[in-house]
Amino acid sequence: MTSIRKPYLTKTSYVTSHTCERWLWKNFHEKPDFDNTQIGSAAYVGEKVGALAQKRFDGGVLVNAKPWEHDKAVLETKKLMLDQSVKSIYEAALEYNDVRVRVDILERLDGNNWGIREVKSKSSIRKGKKKILLEDLAQDVAVQMWVAEGSGLNIISAQLLYIDKTYKQFGKNPDHNELFVCEEVIGDIDEYVSLVNEQHKRFLEILKKTKAPSSEPANGKCSSRWGMQRCPFWEECTSDKPDDWVAGLYRASGSQLDTLKEHNIDAISDLTPDLIKNLEQDRMVQVSNSSETHISNKLYNDIRSIPLPAIHLDFEFTQGSALPLYQNTKPYELIPFQYSIHTLHEDLSYTHTKKDEYLATGDVDPRRKFTEKLIERLSEGNEPIIAYHAVGAESRVIKNLMLVFPDLAEALTKILERIVDIKPMIQNGFMHPRMISKKAIGGLYSLKNVAPAINESFSYNDLGVIQQGGAAAEAFYQLVIGEFPEGIAREQLRKAMLAYCEKDTEGTVLIHKGLLMP
Repeated sequence: MTSIRKPYLTKTSYVTSHTCERWLWKNFHEKPDFDNTQIGSAAYVGEKVGALAQKRFDGGVLVNAKPWEHDKAVLETKKLMLDQSVKSIYEAALEYNDVRVRVDILERLDGNNWGIREVKSKSSIRKGKKKILLEDLAQDVAVQMWVAEGSGLNIISAQLLYIDKTYKQFGKNPDHNELFVCEEVIGDIDEYVSLVNEQHKRFLEILKKTKAPSSEPANGKCSSRWGMQRCPFWEECTSDKPDDWVAGLYRASGSQLDTLKEHNIDAISDLTPDLIKNLEQDRMVQVSNSSETHISNKLYNDIRSIPLPAIHLDFEFTQGSALPLYQNTKPYELIPFQYSIHTLHEDLSYTHTKKDEYLATGDVDPRRKFTEKLIERLSEGNEPIIAYHAVGAESRVIKNLMLVFPDLAEALTKILERIVDIKPMIQNGFMHPRMISKKAIGGLYSLKNVAPAINESFSYNDLGVIQQGGAAAEAFYQLVIGEFPEGIAREQLRKAMLAYCEKDTEGTVLIHKGLLMP
């Protein structure tokens, strides 16, 4: 049953509708119940960033009405606009022609003029050599300006406030005056403002329809606005796609997928040789058609050339926080906070003990202790150190720590020289039918896809609240600020974090062991 509410657009729905009109309809008519923002998530940090930005504007007052209390918020905003002592309105609510917006900061300027101040927890707002304003940001500010001017306000300035990635925090709390770059963008959005009038009409007409418009799902389009997640309607929109859907083709370009669509090819198993673009795709087609595992002789030889015993290592780290977590750190600082170690022995048994794990308490910058503990543990022997995608994690973290702690660089260099990254070996020589699934789109050679393929009894599903790295980073943020989801205590969270990281190194061990067994 569809909603009987009068259709309206919000700032978010207007911007996102340019990507997917089906999402627009479903998000309005079938929107799930409102959930509180997860502590430590990008949205949570964004709220903190917004609150800091407000402090830059003196004499400001917050509109207290909740996001779903729009009419109340509009009345609050109108009252504050009439009060000349209010210099800025935080979360100002405006509506014009069935488009509703909440302006992060509406600043009162001289001569009954106003300025829009949009806050973003990102470090860049432009792209390319010509430094063109990112399209979604331009649309975001443009729809606010269109609604504000339609509501009778004279907008003479529109600024974006975003994170200065060179800022370094020296006190206990971020300096709201130094953390942000403030840039005037009103000259960048004229074209976008002029388009709002026609575009908003088209989007409102879609909302009046009795069913959702059709839209071809695609991995990039359906994940780009959702961070670690895909669109909430992804499962439904892909329910009629085959399990070996071509959207999961390894390194498929947009033009290749367009060609496959023209040929009405939806399944990887239906690809003909002339449509295959790389070795991995060719392997996927063969395995999908034969249902047989591909393992190259080179992969066997590479894996068997690694001497045993071998140490398996996994790091958890954060680099996504727009707010510095500690004194003397910057926004988006790479901070490792956890490691896990398993040892694979010559008889193919494997062990993991308490000395094989470290998890920071969160109250102080963990990098020094993390590094010293890691050196202490790995200096006990000279075994090869196995990591999965070390170039993006373990090796990168260690190289960063060498810069942060020059006095430990020599010991870290010795560790770095022992690291063997097995992901490239797997990528060049392994493919299992179980890996070719639309559930794995975007992560064909991820540890979470490969390990269960090699050892079918291995799964992340037996873990609790933390089953992927993004959740581990959120959990660490919770440790840092001392705030936890309802019903979860600090020690419970720490146990879940330890279990998750341990599961990762168990996964690499089982990959290693599985390729050594006959």
